[in-house]
Amino acid sequence: MHQAARSDAQTPRGSELLRDFLDLAVRLAELTGPGERQLWATIRLVAHTWDCVRHAVGDLDGRFGLQVACDLRRRSDLVGETNLAVACGLLVMSLAIEAARLDDPDAGLVRSLTALQVARARIGAFIPA
Repeated sequence: MHQAARSDAQTPRGSELLRDFLDLAVRLAELTGPGERQLWATIRLVAHTWDCVRHAVGDLDGRFGLQVACDLRRRSDLVGETNLAVACGLLVMSLAIEAARLDDPDAGLVRSLTALQVARARIGAFIPA
């Protein structure tokens, strides 16, 4: 969602993203074994792809990142019932991409929290299972 398209006119979009991340954190804590490895692999893949696309496109069109974030959310919803790990990974990246475009303090916290998840996914690529 775009910052101007808030579900509640009183709640900043960053606060909504933080609430979404906190809900997601509960599901992340439940993932173990193969599901956890799939979560980190999904985050790593989408983060790498996003970095490549962002580097190629740049900030020419601010709506592009918002479109990608919305698409990742939709895909997360689609696979949520069949593959929780992939759905969570897609949602982490959606939150990271959308929060990067916002300036409020809660969005800054979401940026930091999702950056930690991305860093953990990237580091995990070098740790044997």
